[in-house]
Amino acid sequence: MATESLYYDKMPLLPLSIQDLDLAAFESYLEDTGQSYLRDDPQRLLANWYLTANGHPTVAGILLFGRKPQHHLPYAQINAARFSGTDSSFDPIDRKDLGGRLLEVIDQAERFLYLHLPVPHEIRGFEPEPKPELPKEALREAVVNAVAHRDYTIRGPIRLFVFDDRIEIHTPGRPPNGVDADAMRSGAHVVRNPWIYARLSDAGLVTRAGTGIRRIVRLAREATGREVGIEVRDFEVLFTLPRKIGPA
Repeated sequence: MATESLYYDKMPLLPLSIQDLDLAAFESYLEDTGQSYLRDDPQRLLANWYLTANGHPTVAGILLFGRKPQHHLPYAQINAARFSGTDSSFDPIDRKDLGGRLLEVIDQAERFLYLHLPVPHEIRGFEPEPKPELPKEALREAVVNAVAHRDYTIRGPIRLFVFDDRIEIHTPGRPPNGVDADAMRSGAHVVRNPWIYARLSDAGLVTRAGTGIRRIVRLAREATGREVGIEVRDFEVLFTLPRKIGPA
């Protein structure tokens, strides 16, 4: 029981009811993830997956399938910004607050990154072949890692900054269980939000093996010849993806 209490994502939001969840979105998720055979008793499934508790949506339930997640948890979003140059002390040339359900937030973050990262093409045969600066898999893994492992008790957003020479992802909260930057880089796998993580895993966005960080490091090194930066700070983890080129 003491261990269970550590998992904030299964905490019920007592002022809310099942009506604050979008059951149509939940059923679409089951369909999209090949689990439509489970939808005969959706309310029981919600409880079994700790998306509800005693008739109230949990933190995981609202973040994944809530009608208005940021209305109840306003800090559960990504603040994205594109800076010209390498210094965040200047005003960004573009910024967006990315909200909605977690799968929508991840999708919006990917689109923001694609918008601000050039995709040159190489001619192979008779057709131009896209040659992205950073692999799509590395960018998605980095965003999903932040969403899956952030500390949702901290009232601050994930911050996603694009500079000419790097991408920074500021994830609220220190890693649990004393995990440090070296342990993260070597593949230490400690899940802070297991019920959120499980649903992202079913959607094919994370692996239960916890190999995401090591894969990002490898992909970024292969694409840019440079190393990913990981810095554990007092209230956040700064994850830095190097860029290969400057602005287009």
